[in-house]
Amino acid sequence: MAQRLLRLPAVQSMVFSHGAASRFSWVRVPLSAFIIMKIKGWKIKKGKLCKEFKFKDFKETLRFVNKVGKVAEKQGHHPDIYFTWGKCAIEIYTHSIKGLSEKDFALASKINKI
Repeated sequence: MAQRLLRLPAVQSMVFSHGAASRFSWVRVPLSAFIIMKIKGWKIKKGKLCKEFKFKDFKETLRFVNKVGKVAEKQGHHPDIYFTWGKCAIEIYTHSIKGLSEKDFALASKINKI
């Protein structure tokens, strides 16, 4: 299956308007910003999707990390995971293109459902 790529941060964009009669003017929004609004809690930093999760203790954090590992393995797409007592940070990007692809946003969405 061919992978569709998103050139980020602002090479592609979507244009929104509230109509010709509106007092609002046209606004150019980076496509990545539009997509990231749909994935709660994730941010784009240095070309990677990033999110930090907080937990009550190490055991709970480890349990979450293992669940993320199962999802990543099933997807065949592996994030960078950093964890310590009560905290887990995840960075997602497509290593082969050194940027973001559709797979990254899909994985972030699945991680949010854990």
